[in-house]
Amino acid sequence: METIISSDLSTLASTLRPHVKRAHFGWNISWLPAATLLMGDLLSWPAIFLFFSELRAVVIGWHGHIVWPVLIFPALVSSIILYLVGAYDRRSLMTSLSYTVEHLLALLIALVISITLLYSFVTFDDSVKPSRFVVLLDFAAFGASTLFVRRWLSGILQAHHSHRNFYLIADAKKSPRSTARLFAQI
Repeated sequence: METIISSDLSTLASTLRPHVKRAHFGWNISWLPAATLLMGDLLSWPAIFLFFSELRAVVIGWHGHIVWPVLIFPALVSSIILYLVGAYDRRSLMTSLSYTVEHLLALLIALVISITLLYSFVTFDDSVKPSRFVVLLDFAAFGASTLFVRRWLSGILQAHHSHRNFYLIADAKKSPRSTARLFAQI
């Protein structure tokens, strides 16, 4: 009987087609959320700064000289600091309170580093220095916008990945109870 089973298995194995694997070059879309967040951060800081500078020009009458380091350095510093706390990792729990605290503390550190860079090294001339109130207001709006975008994207990714199927292997007698208990938790 063992010979019959082994011969049946060998004929079954020979009739199956071998799986042909395509060449994989490492291109997948797992980097897309991180790239979207990075580009959003790098572009939103200058946009928010220009908006508040123009608003200041309407209220006070002059927005000051705006040079490219004022737009670039705070965005780069913020992106680097946010990367260090895991703000570009799509597996981070971006809706948790601990993530929010880490995110806001990272932006506070980025604010201190950016102000130090801007006011001591980059714009050492008084006519070029941007308004401190505009920079502070910009970081507050930038922090709120980055948290909002990350929570929104995290919700989309969780909704997308929650529709994956899974198998429950259980005893026939215990299966209905454990399935009901499992879906009651979800």
